[in-house]
Formats: sequence, structure tokens, C-alpha cells
Amino acid sequence: MLKKTFTILVITLLSASIIAFLSGCPNSSGNGDEEDASGSDTEASVATEESARDTMETADEDANGSSDRVPAVTDDRVRTAEEPLMDPARPADGVEEVPMDTVVLLADLVSGDNVIPLKDDMTIAASETLKVRFSLVNNTDEVKTYVFPTGQKTEIYCLDDSGNEVYRWSAGLRFSQPLNTLEVQPHDTWSHEITVNVGDGDFMLAYGTYKIVAELVGTPTVSATASGVSIAPPA
Repeated sequence: MLKKTFTILVITLLSASIIAFLSGCPNSSGNGDEEDASGSDTEASVATEESARDTMETADEDANGSSDRVPAVTDDRVRTAEEPLMDPARPADGVEEVPMDTVVLLADLVSGDNVIPLKDDMTIAASETLKVRFSLVNNTDEVKTYVFPTGQKTEIYCLDDSGNEVYRWSAGLRFSQPLNTLEVQPHDTWSHEITVNVGDGDFMLAYGTYKIVAELVGTPTVSATASGVSIAPPA
């Protein structure tokens, strides 16, 4: 009886030791799941931070313009493109005298009430501004079409005695980019004015004597040219 009791006690103690041992051992399956979960949480946190950073950078690029975008023009010297057409536009002098079956560009220089057709060896006095009035006369029986790569339709530039360009009206100007056309009906006239700033500053025409070219800048190009044109200060 004593031997049987001793055997039962030993078995009980061994069982308890085994259970205690097994309870204290790391559970490879459970810890692996916890590690995987911890790793997943860490990766998710890093991904979230990177996503938030990318979102902020994208927002900054949208607000300020990304590096591959053309920066906005902020030059104070950029002026409005061509002045609106006069309504109705006053034609240049000499429209009625254009011969039949011809297409001619006429130009007047206008200073106050003084209007002088662009011609060789002329003189006009101007204080701060000088207007140039263009008239494209189509005295034919056909519609004439002109194609322009931008919103600019007219130009004027000046050359000194050595043939160097010293002034161009479009310098410093921006124009709308869409391709556009101008149609002049048979025996009709299209007229337009631009303003030239006169003086010694940037993008201004200095007083002096020049060869002046006024032109329609479309395709085909039509121009009017005069030499020995004197721009003088007011008396």
C-alpha cells in the first residue's frame, strides 16, 4: 500500500513539473504572430507617415508650382497685349486713294490732334506717347486671310542710321497663344491702333531720326516703311 501511494505521488509530481515546464516555455506560434503583428503595425505606421509627407509635398507643389512647370511671369514691365480695337476703328489717311486690285498697309503717326501719314523725311513732335494707326486695305475682289501664331497682329520697329534695331513695340509684351486668323472682305478695310511710349526708359522710343517699319505680322506679312522719320520733343 505504501509503495502504491509513493508511486502515485511521484507520478503526480512529475505531471505537475511537466505542466509547469510546458506553461513556461515560449509559444513559437503565438510569439511569431505577435511579432508579425508588431512588424505590420510598424510598416503601416511608416507607410502612413510617408503618404502624409507625399500628400503635403504634392499640396505644396500645387500651391507653388512644381519644378518642371514654367514659372508665372511677374515682371512689372509686362503690359497688356494689343489695345482693344476702336469701335468703329478710324482708318488711316489715304484709304480712299488705294489703287484697285491691290492690298496695302497704311500707317499714321498720331500725337494729340496731329495726324501724319508715315512717309519718308517726316517729323512729328510727341511728349509721352505716340499712337500708330494701321489700316489694312483690301481693294480686290477676293477675301484676304491672314494667320497669326499669337494674339499679336501688328508691330512697329525702328532702325538707326547703321541699320541697328533700337526699338520694337512688342518687346516686353506677352500675347495670347492660340492660333487665330483675320479675314478682310473684298474692298474692305481693317484698322487698329497701338501706343508707343516715348522717352529714355526701358521699352521706350527715344527721340531721334529712324527708319520705321510698321507691319502686319501674320502670314502673309504686309508692311509699310519710311526712312528719315524724326520723333522730336514738343516745342
